[in-house]
This record gives sequence, structure tokens and C-alpha cells, in this order.
Amino acid sequence: MLGIPQVSVAVVPKPTSTSMDAVPTKEPEVAKETKTSKNIEKKKKESKPATQAKETATVDVSRLDMRIGQILEVKLHPDADTLYIEQIDVGEEKPRTVISGLVKHVPIEEMQGRLVIAMCNLKPA
Repeated sequence: MLGIPQVSVAVVPKPTSTSMDAVPTKEPEVAKETKTSKNIEKKKKESKPATQAKETATVDVSRLDMRIGQILEVKLHPDADTLYIEQIDVGEEKPRTVISGLVKHVPIEEMQGRLVIAMCNLKPA
């Protein structure tokens, strides 16, 4: 068996409501005489896109393929001063090549042999 063995993780059910849903929103107070049917319809139309954007903004973490891997090799990127090129063993047939911008934050000596969490189902840049 090559690399680090991977462990299956149970899928956590999605919560039915968030803390933001539980907070009541207060509509600005307007005199009843000034409200017309056109104003009410306009407010309803304006509020729909906001709720649709809120629904699409939620992230389902169970869709991410997160794996623990070990950095096998690290070298500086030949064309960029702030990038590392890393070979990471995530339990597959061959190591994955990853580019990271950690040069300013982590010395190359500390990167070698380190365990990391890799997102393996993202599209290549």
C-alpha cells in the first residue's frame, strides 16, 4: 500500500436552520397611509433575490475531498519568489504536485516531511 492510509468520514446532516434564520428582522416603521399596493409589491420583489443569494451562498462541506498527505519534496518556483512547488503523497499511485504561496510564512526546511490537509477535488488553476 502506498502513502498514508485514508479514513472514511461520516456525512453530517445539513442543519435545517441557521442562527441567522432565527433572528427576526424588523421592518422600518412607515405610516400605514403611505403604504400602497405598489410599494408592497416592490418590497416583495426586492427581497426575493436576497433570499435566493443567501441560499446559494451556503457551502456543503461534505462535498470537499479533504485528505491528509505528507510533503515529500519542496522547491522554490523558478518564475515566482513567493511560491513553493510541493510533491504531496495523499495515498494515490503517484504524488500530487501543489503550488502554494507559503514562502513568506514557512521556511523550506519546515515544509519538508510535514503533514498537511489537501483539498483533492478542486479544479486545477
